[in-house]
Amino acid sequence: SALCTLRRKAGPGAFAAALFTSSMSFFLFAFQVHEKGVLFPSLAVCLLPPALAKEWRQWGPLRSSAGIPWILAVHFQLVSLFSMYPLMVKDDLCPAYFLSILCLQAVLVVLCERSPTPHTACRSFLLVTVLVGVLLHFLHAVVPPPQRYPDIWTLLITGVSCGYFMLALILV
Repeated sequence: SALCTLRRKAGPGAFAAALFTSSMSFFLFAFQVHEKGVLFPSLAVCLLPPALAKEWRQWGPLRSSAGIPWILAVHFQLVSLFSMYPLMVKDDLCPAYFLSILCLQAVLVVLCERSPTPHTACRSFLLVTVLVGVLLHFLHAVVPPPQRYPDIWTLLITGVSCGYFMLALILV
């Protein structure tokens, strides 16, 4: 999508998509990545819903669902925050982390309730990712890791987050 900005009639949606693609690519494929590096793609994803509103309305299957880009943007923020959970535990920021998670969940629920047409695929995807997140939080907090693999829960959290980010990169 970075090449789309070179077109003569490239609109603001092409620039926002290129900004997200380049920041997400840098985050995923950099030599040494820090958890806070996901904040750059998180900022870029905030620009996508308003920039792509015109293109979204013209796309046939989802024409009546103008709220879905906002839902997906908030969900991306939720997964970005989830990917930083091991860092938050290390820095003793768990209360602030869980308060932020609850706020994003509340915004997500309100957006889903106000969406004019409920898409079962979108809602199922949101439900599955939230349940996986809750399960991994539970495992990290309650179940002690095996002695042989002391960082297994952290690796699962980062692996699931990486899979989500790869999917987001491919879809944008």
